[in-house]
Amino acid sequence: MLKFLLAFSLLTTASAFAEIAPLEIGPFDEAINFQPGLNLYPVAQLKDLFGTNGSELCAPIAMTHGFTYLRYAAGFKQLAPVLDLDNDGVSDSYQDKIRYFFQTCQTDKQGGTRYSMALACMKAYIQTSGYKPYSYMVGPHSVEAQPGLPLQTTQHVLNITDFRTYVGNKLMVVMGLGWYEFNSVSNTYSRVGGHFVNIYGYDYNHAWGEQQMILKVVNSWIDYSGRAPASMFDNVAMTHVPSDGTTYPSEVAFELKGVGFQFSQRAFVEDLFVALPQ
Repeated sequence: MLKFLLAFSLLTTASAFAEIAPLEIGPFDEAINFQPGLNLYPVAQLKDLFGTNGSELCAPIAMTHGFTYLRYAAGFKQLAPVLDLDNDGVSDSYQDKIRYFFQTCQTDKQGGTRYSMALACMKAYIQTSGYKPYSYMVGPHSVEAQPGLPLQTTQHVLNITDFRTYVGNKLMVVMGLGWYEFNSVSNTYSRVGGHFVNIYGYDYNHAWGEQQMILKVVNSWIDYSGRAPASMFDNVAMTHVPSDGTTYPSEVAFELKGVGFQFSQRAFVEDLFVALPQ
């Protein structure tokens, strides 16, 4: 199935339109929402894993959230349980899973998780569980495609078709994004940090072309307590930026705007981490 998806991503391109309809709530030509109604914020306050500036656990939390979705909502029941890593007498808790991915992703308390290690620990966990480790990074920083397919199926600046393919087929999708600050002297954006979030759907109108999409985002920074399970996510606008390699980085084409991304630094979308155990 993944081979088909990767080939589909290579061969299919979204159309660009001269006039783009304004971003709106609905109706939409495509509307997908498969978020599992899981709030990890209350159990993710593992202070012994925090750095001097607070939590850098976004990748371990996103991995825990995504693999919980695959195990309980997508039918991959054999995903391996985790030992009692916090020594509270209960194994395979959400805290145990966050600690497990903190270790296997080699997350640094001060610097967070490198993209290469995020992908490696996804693969390792799937393989440990007895599945084939079909996990890939899709985006400009990808260095691997499925055997038999060209690298450009995964290594390219992200486009709308990538989201329609991988999110649209309800894979586990974790997004890697960069925090960028504008330098008024050089008139360029510089990367100052990164973040990982889960993507569980989107709203899209064909007339938007490559200009925009609304993503269903689960963000480790957000406490969804008090919301109904069906509402434990936020609609976040993903809008196009020119990947001109001058003012804007050449490896990005979109930024996120909305709940969880309301800072002076801009959140530019970089790569997707997709998993489909087999």
